[in-house]
Amino acid sequence: MDLTVASGAILTHESRSANAINLNLTGSLTVNNGGAILVKGMGYPAGTGPTGYTGANRNGGSHGGQGGRSGAGGDPGLSYLGVTYDSLTNPVLPGGGGWYNATAGGGVVIVRATGSITVDGTINASGADQPSAGGGTGAG
Repeated sequence: MDLTVASGAILTHESRSANAINLNLTGSLTVNNGGAILVKGMGYPAGTGPTGYTGANRNGGSHGGQGGRSGAGGDPGLSYLGVTYDSLTNPVLPGGGGWYNATAGGGVVIVRATGSITVDGTINASGADQPSAGGGTGAG
């Protein structure tokens, strides 16, 4: 069976880490121009996930790579890099949330198709945008 995400359509899942878009298609996937698979900011909430953040850290969330390190108000001793987790070649877990006035990590999109995969639109599983200075962004 083929799946097409038409222009103007958005395929998403409910917010937070227990959910994922897991497509096992016996055909092709097409995301048309103007269509989207969108799970931006739908991973681990801010300050959560297996990243190891505590206290006054203002770090970005980690996932397959470490989140950015903050000076935590100019004192680098208050901040450290979170641990990485999940597989680099077959990731299935959501992105970790940033810490301190931060945002959620990115959600999960898994696509397995026996046919072709064509993306002329958007697939976005990044961490949520940080609307102000001073906090860590979630990981994708």
